[in-house]
Order: sequence, then structure tokens, then C-alpha cells
Amino acid sequence: MVDSHLRLTEEALDWDPAEVTVPPVPAIPPGPDPMSVMLAAIAPEIATAVTEGVAEALAREERFSANVTGARTSYQTTDGAAQ
Repeated sequence: MVDSHLRLTEEALDWDPAEVTVPPVPAIPPGPDPMSVMLAAIAPEIATAVTEGVAEALAREERFSANVTGARTSYQTTDGAAQ
């Protein structure tokens, strides 16, 4: 038994992955103290990790978008065949 009141708003089956731009890391010149020397050495590594993390997140978002589009297409095909 199918409830004829159950309908899907097909336009709602959409996902637009956001494009995120990672800003450049400012140069941190090492100062005379050991803490600033350490920060100057580590900052570029952190920037690389953040950039890689953003790229990985975008790839997941794009896969999710493709899955949502596939679900919408499957729904439309099944709905059209059932009518």
C-alpha cells in the first residue's frame, strides 16, 4: 500500500559543494626567543596540512553531491516508470 500523499520535492534533492579558498599564511620571522623560532618553523607545515584538509573536504563534498544527484535521477526514473 502506497500513501498517495507522500511526495518528494525534487528540487530539494540538490547539493552544491562550496569552494573554499585558503588564504596565504603570513610570513612569521623568527625572533630572538625559542618560541618564535619554533613557530616560524612550524607555520608552513600547518598551512600545508590545512590546504590538504580543505582539498579532502571538497572531494568529499563533490562525492556527496554526485550521490545526491544520483538519488534524484533514480527517484525520477522510478517515479516516471511507476506512473
